[in-house]
Amino acid sequence: MNVRCATIIAGGASRRMGRDKALLSIKGQPLIAHIAEVLRQIFPDLVVVTSNATIADAAHAHAISDIYPGKGPLAGIHVALKHWEQPTFCVACDMPYLNADYIRHLCAQLEDFDAVIPCSGDYAEPLHAVYTPVCLPVIESTLQQERVGPVSSIYKQLKVRFIEGEQARQFDPALRMFENWNTPEEVKMSLTTVENL
Repeated sequence: MNVRCATIIAGGASRRMGRDKALLSIKGQPLIAHIAEVLRQIFPDLVVVTSNATIADAAHAHAISDIYPGKGPLAGIHVALKHWEQPTFCVACDMPYLNADYIRHLCAQLEDFDAVIPCSGDYAEPLHAVYTPVCLPVIESTLQQERVGPVSSIYKQLKVRFIEGEQARQFDPALRMFENWNTPEEVKMSLTTVENL
């Protein structure tokens, strides 16, 4: 596989959750540890973007910090690419149902593209995606602006392969792999749904 590196983006403030999302419990361990376990099935190299040593320790991974702090998830992708200097799978720290087989499939689609972005319905999934260092000039230019928009704002300037949701459904018919936890209510509903499956 031509992608050997993974990065968990865990630099958010978790304001709606009221506590660090990365340290929420799932299957008796911190969420970020669960995510790291899935990623280590696929990638030999893993880091966490965070300024909180407790979060990195929970993932048993090295921590790196944003070069452009306070600029959102795009800054996390930026420092990941600067750190690895090679194609990297970047994922949010609040996605409890990652699918290892689908991630392998996603990485295999890179070929000569700058990024591979999956879609869930009409929405791109920028923090469950592969980026290459070719993206860095566009990302840096964006981060140097006073206001930084969503990650998707850079896509028009890059050679992006979008992977339609129907491909994802072959691996996860309900697309739960793209689910993320933002509030205590979402966590409760999510875990209740899993128990009833």
